[in-house]
Amino acid sequence: MNNLHKILVLFVLVLLTGCSIQTRDTTAPANAKETIKIGVVLPLTGPSSDGGNYVKNGLLLAQDELNKDQDLAYRYELLFQDSMYDPKTAVSAFRKLVDIDKVKYAIGAQGSSETLAITPIAEENKVILITPGSQSDKISQAGDYIFRTQVNTAQESPFLAEHIFKALGNEPLGLLLLNTDYGESMIQNFNPKFESLGGKIANAGVERFEPKDIDYRTQLTKLKGKGVKHILIGGTRQNGGHIIKQAKELGMDVRFFATSPIEGKELLEIAQEAAEGLEYAYPYDPEGSRKEEKEFREKYQATYGSENEMLSANGYDTLKILSRCIEQEKHDVEKVKTCLYNTKDYAGASGVFSLDQNGDAVKHLIIKTVKDGTFIKLK
Repeated sequence: MNNLHKILVLFVLVLLTGCSIQTRDTTAPANAKETIKIGVVLPLTGPSSDGGNYVKNGLLLAQDELNKDQDLAYRYELLFQDSMYDPKTAVSAFRKLVDIDKVKYAIGAQGSSETLAITPIAEENKVILITPGSQSDKISQAGDYIFRTQVNTAQESPFLAEHIFKALGNEPLGLLLLNTDYGESMIQNFNPKFESLGGKIANAGVERFEPKDIDYRTQLTKLKGKGVKHILIGGTRQNGGHIIKQAKELGMDVRFFATSPIEGKELLEIAQEAAEGLEYAYPYDPEGSRKEEKEFREKYQATYGSENEMLSANGYDTLKILSRCIEQEKHDVEKVKTCLYNTKDYAGASGVFSLDQNGDAVKHLIIKTVKDGTFIKLK
């Protein structure tokens, strides 16, 4: 072989070696963990985007902790989809996660109507779905693969009915609720309990509004015309803020009560001093003294520079209990499902809770109020 041939051979070898180096995956170590993809459907824009992003914050905090834990067998990847608080959009988003991303675990949605729209898809494809925010009772019977870390209306409504009856006696109460599955579930659980105690719902005193509404003067004027001086709000922070503010602008002298989704800085930013005295049920104690609760609050404050609330704690716990079962059952979906049903007295960021035979979280409820521009427990 002459010198020219030697040079050509060496040149070809260099090229081949270079190509093999360039195509080799040098980013993953030899002992890289298997990645578990988890689909997430939340309203990240549009109505209730505040709540959706609180859940997202909690999920990301849990994901970061899990992926830093070298003792775990898996790595967890969250695939976020924006539902825009719309059932049709939620279905499209969930279809992508199931059909294209092939997820076997999912978290969401936020509103009950969104969640009920995607549960049939989860059941059909045997995808475990956990909602951190939806409360409609229909979800309890939506299927074997459906769970939640939020209390349902069957738990919250009777508790709230007792509190309001003690506060009002037989004075009539008006209801102003979302025109969604959540709102209807509230009525079905609240009214019978309230009336059985001797409470009175004002004559035709049930008004509804759509999730995207920001003007509630028509409904408030109708309630004012009926002489209603006590109103129960069933809606989001933004709904509640505008309702309370507009009631004051209409000159209404009203005592407001509300369901748990009402709490959030957005309510106070909109309603301001008009929110003073608002009373509502809440399945989360922000003053909880247990180690898990305190550590979560500290981590949330350090990461996001603000205090957490119920939905962020729910999001955190949702991923933690799901990953706990995935790790324990080695990513066997059927066994993971059984593990979730066996979740009892779980000590999480949102408190100590169990999942019942319907996959519903059972939690302790408290009454909170707005005083001096802050949310506090009602003593």
